[in-house]
Parts: sequence; structure tokens; C-alpha cells
Amino acid sequence: SFVNRGTVEKRSRDLISKAKTEEQDTGVNNLHLALGSLTWPMGDGTAAAVVTSPVFLVPIRMKLKRGQHVPTISLDSGSMTTVNFCLLEGLRAKHGLKLQWFAEDMRDDSGLDILAGLERLRAELLESGLADRGFLVRDDASIGIFRFNKIRLWKDLDEHWETFVTNPVVRHLV
Repeated sequence: SFVNRGTVEKRSRDLISKAKTEEQDTGVNNLHLALGSLTWPMGDGTAAAVVTSPVFLVPIRMKLKRGQHVPTISLDSGSMTTVNFCLLEGLRAKHGLKLQWFAEDMRDDSGLDILAGLERLRAELLESGLADRGFLVRDDASIGIFRFNKIRLWKDLDEHWETFVTNPVVRHLV
């Protein structure tokens, strides 16, 4: 649907303000460009509710200078593009998916291979029968505030626990 210039400007200003406030409160930039999404029926499948989750997250910065109607979007230089680990862990835990590609090196010559990741996710959903139950991978993009602070902590602990335990205080707590 068509969105007029005033709507884009207002939504942009609101999003920029919320992202700035949240970063001041938490110390983390949660403003992301989401690339690809997964939609699926919520609950036992009897209800009509559908959940949509981003697959890949690109941390960004947005600015809207005085007099501009469209924001300037840039990559957040202090962060990196990642897969939505909450989504992957949920799919593994609730639906028994392996998602092996996401555990491997997902990069190609130009960086993180988004298209290959979406195709591998589609293939596994088809193979598992979940595609027949309403699980759908979309090639889309959106901008929003996505809060994944706790999953970052979990991921860091999972990948670096051996290093952390070499610290005497951590070793004592363990």
C-alpha cells in the first residue's frame, strides 16, 4: 500500500526517538534491518493467530535531519549482522529442527549469505513437514526495534564458557 511522505517522516521520527531512548536505557542498539522472516501458526494450530519473526538482523542507525522527509540509514559500525538466535533455538526446541547451516560458517565472498540461509531454512521446513502446517519463509525486509539482549548473553556464555572459567572468581562461582 502507498504511504505518504508525512507518514514516513512521522514513523521515522518515532522510531528514531524510541531507538535512542532504548539505547540510553540499556546501552544496546536494538534498531535493526530485518532481512527475511518466518511466519507460522501460534499455539496448537486451532487458533488463527500467526507469529512473524525476523530471520537475519542487521544493526542500523537512522537519522532524519531537519527539513528531510526520508531518513538516512547506515550500518551500525560497532555491531555485526547475525541470525535471529531466539528463532533458531525455538525451532530446535519446539519442532526438532537441526538447522545445521546456521551452526556452520554462513559467509560467502561478500559476507553473510542471506539468500542461502533463507533457502536452507525453507528446505528444512519442507523436509520436516512444517511448511505444510503453515510455516512460511518470506523474502522481505523491515526496520524495527528487536530486543535480543538476553540471547546475546546466552550466546556469549555458550561460545566462550571455557575462557570465562579460567577467571578465578568465575571458577569459584562455578
